[in-house]
Amino acid sequence: MMPVKREVAPGEYYYLSARGTAHLNIFREKTDYARLLFSLLYFQSPLVFKNIGRICGGFSEEGFPMDNDLVEIVLAERLIELLAFSIRPNGFHLLLKEGEKGGIAFYMHRILTGYTKFFQNKYRVSGHIFEGRYRAVHLKSDAEILRLSAYIHKGPSDIPLSKSSDADYPWSSFQDFVKGNRWGGLIAPELIASKFAGTFASNYNDYVKSLSYKELKNEFGALQVRRKIP
Repeated sequence: MMPVKREVAPGEYYYLSARGTAHLNIFREKTDYARLLFSLLYFQSPLVFKNIGRICGGFSEEGFPMDNDLVEIVLAERLIELLAFSIRPNGFHLLLKEGEKGGIAFYMHRILTGYTKFFQNKYRVSGHIFEGRYRAVHLKSDAEILRLSAYIHKGPSDIPLSKSSDADYPWSSFQDFVKGNRWGGLIAPELIASKFAGTFASNYNDYVKSLSYKELKNEFGALQVRRKIP
């Protein structure tokens, strides 16, 4: 039986998440996080990359050692827009805009398949590492989009690496919002930025700090149940 296609529409915004099966920690070392981060940023287009292992091995605070021409191709041909992300030890959370019809499905399939193969080869395991299909929720208002971005960015607060500040956590787009964008056009926070007058970085930082992570988690957990795309 053919799988039922998800009802995802171009121009609309979605909350996507995936986690390790049985709450397995699927990001264990820096190279694991870098591999997934590369996929989130550069798989926005159908462009095929060679030597991804070498590229990810060269990850630093300055980013990935990438040819600027390749980045321009990604931006010109991307099928989705990535607004915000967070990678945690047992999964990841994304705020995306569907660009071309089928873009999110293509993007997520490529990410999950590629990372599964990477993880299986590196840790010599077999079988599924992600818990079923990724979860997708349609966001129906700018207010939901704004609050979801805060939920995504506050999530790593209970991870030891980010105890000092959410903005110091390297595997989230939060620092790109409040400390300086590391990825240029590969993330697209303009819609969120448009909701703040004055200095976006400081005002957004204050906004995120003012919200309760527990309340946001309950809110979007309930939204996943009520509005999950089959």
